[in-house]
Amino acid sequence: MRRFRQHSTLRGYPMRITALLLFLVLIISPCTGSCSQKGDSPGLTDREVTLLFGEFREVQSFAMIAVSLVGDAEKIGLDAEELTRYAKSQFKNHFSRIRYEDVSKDSARFLNLVASRDRKSGNLTFRVWVVGREYPVVYHIRCDAGNFENPAIYTEEVMGHSSPGAASEAIKTILGEMIREFSVIFFRVRGHEM
Repeated sequence: MRRFRQHSTLRGYPMRITALLLFLVLIISPCTGSCSQKGDSPGLTDREVTLLFGEFREVQSFAMIAVSLVGDAEKIGLDAEELTRYAKSQFKNHFSRIRYEDVSKDSARFLNLVASRDRKSGNLTFRVWVVGREYPVVYHIRCDAGNFENPAIYTEEVMGHSSPGAASEAIKTILGEMIREFSVIFFRVRGHEM
């Protein structure tokens, strides 16, 4: 299931800039109106959540959490390792009952999980794509969560804009929200209360 929502840190800027960015957002994302959702997949019954995300019942632990950067992200000062550490800390906060066994530095174990298409080990990946180096910068963040057979059982996407200096904090906030929202789905499909 694909989810999309918009995020902005532009407050008090001229209407022309805001209108231009809104136009770009609408052009870049054809599903802005129909895919926009927030929170715990409103409108989905427990049965629908189980049908869409039922594969998460088999996940016993997570083996990979990673953030990758695309476009101008590094040029405005974003650091993939720092954002990955932040995502891992947010994972610990929201998935305290689920084990995390990082395989990112153990290439043999990672390749074994991929080759065996392991369904018991989960992964959580983020792609942060930034366009622009000066005000305004536009960013698109995609979250994929799944296992090593299907790495995108759950997908959420957010598009936003800000100044280059505010982008890092805005992106961290969005990563935290995405992890929290994914945890709600993950535990809901497994029959656990948050």
